[in-house]
Amino acid sequence: MFQKENFEGDVKLKIVCIVMNMLRKPPLTRFSQLFAKDKRLFNEKLNEYISFLPEQWETKINNDFILMANDEIFHEGFLPEKCLVSQ
Repeated sequence: MFQKENFEGDVKLKIVCIVMNMLRKPPLTRFSQLFAKDKRLFNEKLNEYISFLPEQWETKINNDFILMANDEIFHEGFLPEKCLVSQ
């Protein structure tokens, strides 16, 4: 069963991206960038998503993240050179 302690690191990043996508926001949007109304919607969707996670929640999160990333990030028009991290 998914516990509060599990909501950290890569798991947190994946869930945040999945929920942002559910809200039709760019998956890599930061929570702090949302308006107050969108933050409330995000929290509602986050709680809903977590409440329906099965016993094998890691598999579900990984599969959902892979599907979302392939559709929304690594699509045909993806330009990796535009994703360089500035130093």
